[in-house]
Amino acid sequence: MKRKMAWIGFSYLFGLFLASFFNVRQNVIIAVSAFLIAVLLFLAVKNKRPLILIVSIPVLLAVCSNITYTELVYNKIISYNDKSVGFSGKIVDINEQPSDKVLLTLKGKIDGKTGAEIVVFTDMADMDYDDKIAFTGTMQKIENSVSFTSEDYYKPKEIYLNCFDAKNVRVTDVPFSLKRYIMHYRDFMFQKINSILPGEEGAFIGAMLCGDKSEMSQSVKLSLYRTGIGHIFAVSGTHLVIITAIILFLLNALRLGRIIRFIILEAFIAVFVVFSGASSSVIRAGIMLTVVFASDLFNRKSDTLNTLGFCAVLLTAFDPFLIKNLSFVLSMSGAFSIGVAAPLVVRECNFKGRFKSLKENIVSLLTLSLCMLPLSIFCFNEVSLISPLANMLLIPICSIALALAVVVAFFGGISFVANPLLITAGLGIKVVLYLAGLFNKIPFSYVSTGNIYLKCFVVLAVIISAAALIRYRNSIKTAFLPVIMSAVLVVAGTTASIVMDRDTLHLFLLSDNVSKALLLYKGEQAVIIDLYGRGKMSSVCENYIEKFGIKSVKALFINNDNANNVNSNYREAIYVEIDNSFRTSEGLSDDEITYVSQNTVLKTNGFEIKVLKDGGYLISYGGTTVECAKTLKSSLFDTNVKILYDDKRLLYENTDISLTNDNGDAFHIAIKNGSDFSVRRLK
Repeated sequence: MKRKMAWIGFSYLFGLFLASFFNVRQNVIIAVSAFLIAVLLFLAVKNKRPLILIVSIPVLLAVCSNITYTELVYNKIISYNDKSVGFSGKIVDINEQPSDKVLLTLKGKIDGKTGAEIVVFTDMADMDYDDKIAFTGTMQKIENSVSFTSEDYYKPKEIYLNCFDAKNVRVTDVPFSLKRYIMHYRDFMFQKINSILPGEEGAFIGAMLCGDKSEMSQSVKLSLYRTGIGHIFAVSGTHLVIITAIILFLLNALRLGRIIRFIILEAFIAVFVVFSGASSSVIRAGIMLTVVFASDLFNRKSDTLNTLGFCAVLLTAFDPFLIKNLSFVLSMSGAFSIGVAAPLVVRECNFKGRFKSLKENIVSLLTLSLCMLPLSIFCFNEVSLISPLANMLLIPICSIALALAVVVAFFGGISFVANPLLITAGLGIKVVLYLAGLFNKIPFSYVSTGNIYLKCFVVLAVIISAAALIRYRNSIKTAFLPVIMSAVLVVAGTTASIVMDRDTLHLFLLSDNVSKALLLYKGEQAVIIDLYGRGKMSSVCENYIEKFGIKSVKALFINNDNANNVNSNYREAIYVEIDNSFRTSEGLSDDEITYVSQNTVLKTNGFEIKVLKDGGYLISYGGTTVECAKTLKSSLFDTNVKILYDDKRLLYENTDISLTNDNGDAFHIAIKNGSDFSVRRLK
């Protein structure tokens, strides 16, 4: 059997993916059922026994790995939830926060017994990477909230607990740490780049080289992701290929032996993995390059599918939850698309004559985009439709700029090298930013993914395309017609659902422990009501605005006499234009914020909002009304739906829902053009 490692690796990934949706008891049932099915198939299908073994064993091992890890590691660590304990270990990562606070990632032991990696929010102090640290505090299980899906972000990183009340913090300096020197050099290079190129160009280059997007504005990041080149910030294969190409050029000039050359290359790969933050994508790229260089060392030809299978097993062997890591999934999928699928399609096209390389590059980029599109729709709020063109035109410029930054890093950032090279790189990035802005203005250059029917049609299209590719695997050209028909199905079905939804008013109630906001949208226009006037829901509103393709915010209502800061928060966080800002409380504010008294009515896009006394609002559309009041006592109307935000209650059709979720709540109220409405709680 060819490509055994590929079969093993992808079967193992399938087992991990399957197990990730169930608890331990359910996974035990799945493991037993899978074992019995494998035995029956092994006995019944004699000519396929090697294939059955090489697929079923990795799947069983993956499910068992999830069960074992959950019972022996995960459950043991989260058993400390809500317990006051001691912790001792070392500092893995440091992120400075506003108000002289710092977010630390620590690795060590809880009460000297249980090994764990945790995050701690504490006061700024004199500390550094790999320093020893000890403290006492209350551990809390990391959970998703309305404002941030913390558990989804941290769990694949093997971080399950956090602490916000660290006491008696003791930090002990470690005299020598290789990681510390590498991280300090990264910070130095990041500052060097931004000092020579202050502005978006320097922030862009710093993000590409160091993986730090902190200096980039939200509008620029969104523009680049909408263009389809945001992946350049995910430090991975592109970056390592450029670095190793430069090193190989220097090593070949020195005419070093293959073993010495391999050792030096591996050393640089290991250092860069640490330098870039050791994300799963860069580790995957490092492993693949190591396999390629090792194959050359032993005069063996490497195979992309086998290498990906090897990476899959190696990366997830001790962390089965990594299968839910977005960076890992996108990295593996991208490597498969460009390393396996694209060459197959190019070979089938069999281009000849003039511009052969250009045609092959275009087909490769189209194949990559087509393969990644279904996954992107489920992972992101927006998906670029012009990414093949943007990647073909802009990524070469970005790669040249990155190569120049790498050369600067090799020379220690000395000014006579850094200044001309970074200024040259900055000019290239200025062109990239300008063209990305132009691409964003092209109609339908990107689509929002909030339409639930879009996901249904995409799943159906993937099933049809996969069936066609399996049926016609010996002739990819024959399979093109069903694939094209699937794409037409997605476009036609989604367009029809958008047309049917155009007369629906959507109202989202977004809340956490300290803030509540209403986001109303119909078509491409929205209204935001910040009920407590704190501005904490601004980033959450932006998330929904992107997801549902909202083009403008007609009005922002702020229930706060100090409306200036809140207005600034929303205007900085939200990429689309906010036409008007209103405050409903007495006080002073800038000229761009208008004071509105009670009984003021705003009519927009077919629905109306009436400002009531004491922070209340009445929203009317068709035959349905929604009243938002602080308490039941302050309620003034008999309406279809009541939102009582101080009482933390949602009332409709004799239903009383408590809004007391510690991690926040999100509700969706859909109102048809009439008296028809529905209410559902979002995850």
